[in-house]
Amino acid sequence: MFAVTAFLSGLFAASCSGPDDPKTIDPGTVECERDNISEPGLAQIFNLNEPSTGFVCPEEDQDWYRVTLTNQEQIVSVSLSMSVPLSQIEPTYAFWSLNAAGEPETVVAQPPATSIGAHLDVVHCMEPGDYLFVVSDEGNDAEDFRHPYTIAVKGQPDPDPNEPNNERTGAKGLTSGTSVQAAIACRGDQDYYSIEVPTGVIVRMKLTAPIAGYQPTLELLGPDGQILVTESNDSGAVQETNIDRYEVVPAAGTYYVLVKDNDNAEANPDVLYTLLLELVTDQDPNEPNNHPSVATQLSGSSVTCSGSWSSTMQFQGTIGSPGDSDWFELPLTGCNNGLIEAEVVLNNNNLPMNEQWDFNDKIQATVALIRPHAGDSCDSDQDCITLNKSCEDGWDCAGLFNTCLPEQLCSGASVCLPSDVCGALETQRRYQCSPTVAECQKSSGTQPPKNQATISAPLYDDSHVYLRVSDFQADGGAPDVLYTLKVRVRTDPDTHERSNLYANELPPIIPVWRQPAVDIPVHDCTNGDCCGSGNWVTGSLGYESDIDWYRYPHPCAGQDCTARIVYDVDGGPVDFTIRVSRQTDDEDSWFEALASDELANQLARSGALGGTAAGDSCFYAYSGHAASGGFYYYVSVRDVLELYNNSGLVRPESRDWSPEQTYRFCVEKVYNACLEPPCQVYETGCGIPQQ
Repeated sequence: MFAVTAFLSGLFAASCSGPDDPKTIDPGTVECERDNISEPGLAQIFNLNEPSTGFVCPEEDQDWYRVTLTNQEQIVSVSLSMSVPLSQIEPTYAFWSLNAAGEPETVVAQPPATSIGAHLDVVHCMEPGDYLFVVSDEGNDAEDFRHPYTIAVKGQPDPDPNEPNNERTGAKGLTSGTSVQAAIACRGDQDYYSIEVPTGVIVRMKLTAPIAGYQPTLELLGPDGQILVTESNDSGAVQETNIDRYEVVPAAGTYYVLVKDNDNAEANPDVLYTLLLELVTDQDPNEPNNHPSVATQLSGSSVTCSGSWSSTMQFQGTIGSPGDSDWFELPLTGCNNGLIEAEVVLNNNNLPMNEQWDFNDKIQATVALIRPHAGDSCDSDQDCITLNKSCEDGWDCAGLFNTCLPEQLCSGASVCLPSDVCGALETQRRYQCSPTVAECQKSSGTQPPKNQATISAPLYDDSHVYLRVSDFQADGGAPDVLYTLKVRVRTDPDTHERSNLYANELPPIIPVWRQPAVDIPVHDCTNGDCCGSGNWVTGSLGYESDIDWYRYPHPCAGQDCTARIVYDVDGGPVDFTIRVSRQTDDEDSWFEALASDELANQLARSGALGGTAAGDSCFYAYSGHAASGGFYYYVSVRDVLELYNNSGLVRPESRDWSPEQTYRFCVEKVYNACLEPPCQVYETGCGIPQQ
């Protein structure tokens, strides 16, 4: 008995299939006519290109055939169908290689499991030689004595002259500018090509094909076989393929391009694809700098933070392909209370206006600040998805992109720095223009906003930080468009820093009590200690999202009293807002001493909240405000942010800061009771008069 008998588990029962010319079956009978091809040893010789019919009857019936393939018949197309759309059986087939005794040994070709039950039309690649193939019901548990199957097997030469190239080791070598035509000729066919890539170039891969009946897919693999790029036309069965991809590779070496079907399940030997590989000169002089380990140095020596801005460090580069990110390292000294400004601008202004709009849709300039997170050692980027800092919410991750992950750890930057510590993302900015408003739509007929991104952020006592320039979602590239990166640093002149938890984006709700506010006094003007020259609080908003927090104790604990805040602010880009909050508030909006509208340039202003003079507004301390350890009022100074109409998106131009534009204010108690007017006494105590 054949060795395959045990594997088939008794499936070689007597068959009722007819011979090459099936007999007419009486619909009234339930008996199967026997045939003599129900075992491998009884297999019928099958002639290629001549369809054969038969019946799967009774249950567990299998029909065996023997076929020989020549070296001109390596592409084998198999068609198997029933004579009616619906049948009790799910016909399938399997091709077996033979052992030395001519017995079935290994299944070498069969249809995908997802196709069984329907008309099967599958193409296989097979080596020349002798094979057995069997037709049966998929589950060997059904029969159909009324309706025959038809199986056709056709062989043709492999249309791909580059075969065999199904493995990297057999990849077809190509040179720049060389195009090649080939086919995904059979199910599972994969075509590998190799190209030597020197430094200073971008790899261009262009794959085109007519409607193919499968989903043409292009992959770029590194010298180690790691997949760097995947592009697929998932509509390739109904739409022509035109994939044109540029890729900045991490280093010189041998790279591999793979062409295949997206799931290796479909093919078409009659449709040729064309692959073109080109090595394009990289206009980015800093490549490769796609990782901190090969970052471009912004300065040859440490840059010192001093009382004025450093010289501007300026570099140019390109976002040469989707996924291209350019890293820059900045060595620092004396920057424990420092500021950094970085701006990246994509220089696409030489394009026609319509093309600028299209460009901005495809690529959005993005710049990020990454700093070392001390105590988080690492061996690989994978070690830095999370940081060794526990959290319950984003405020526990202040200065770390304010992102608390579900595992209650702060998010890392997913990068291991050359110092073997994890990188932490401090802030990131990108080109933004809300498509929900007319001015950000191509149909507006106006010039699009400049494609730029700017960050301004605090520096800590780090010996070096990193800047990363990229496209926002890493899905666009422009090898012919240069960007310009400008960077400068200085010391923050605000001596009260840091008085806030730094947030990448200011949320609508800010827990007042969590802010590391600076303690300031309340001057008792009822006792001769009024606000005067030399006793005002002075500060500035030196970076974007800077909020300066101060707190003062209840000036008349357990009682009502009348208070006043006097202020004086410089003119400039910052739209100062001064607010007073209670320590129990989740927002800084109990009183507003100074309100501002968003303007390109504010005038200098002075004024006051509260007081005892005619026309003064009501501002007070309340008898009901009490807490263990004493009650505090908080003063916040911040810039006004303007939103796009009907959108929660901040207008980038409304993000203002200036370390040189200062504010001054002072808090004083001006009356030892709730003064009427300007305030009003209610049953519960002092309050604002009702209108």
